Amino acid sequence: MISRHVLRLSRREIHFKRDDLLKYRTFLTFPKSSMQAATNTMTAPERRASAGLAGIYGLRMLGLFIILPIFAVYSEQLPGGKSHLLMGIALGAYGLTQAVLQIPAGWLSDRFGRKPIIYGGLLVFALGSFIAG
Repeated sequence: MISRHVLRLSRREIHFKRDDLLKYRTFLTFPKSSMQAATNTMTAPERRASAGLAGIYGLRMLGLFIILPIFAVYSEQLPGGKSHLLMGIALGAYGLTQAVLQIPAGWLSDRFGRKPIIYGGLLVFALGSFIAG
């Protein structure tokens, strides 16, 4: 049965009591000796890694979105380029390949590290660019 004291509590008081309970539970789970103050700043290696990854993904997206507007015009000069179906298949193959290989690449990245997988991807990209001309 609910006591009268609980019924007299306002929503604000209940919210504060719930927060106190969560703090107490967190303190029991993670003692003070293992808790560190949260900081919103990144260290120099974290900033460098973030900038590198942002640059890689930014250039990848830039390359794709530079190609999209001119691909329809340029593809007319290629064999079979007058077919909008083949043009759509060529662009769809890129997205499908990325979707299929993204999870295996993540597993490989967890196993061998991020840098070797990024270097391997850049090597495959460079070879493909060289072959395509």
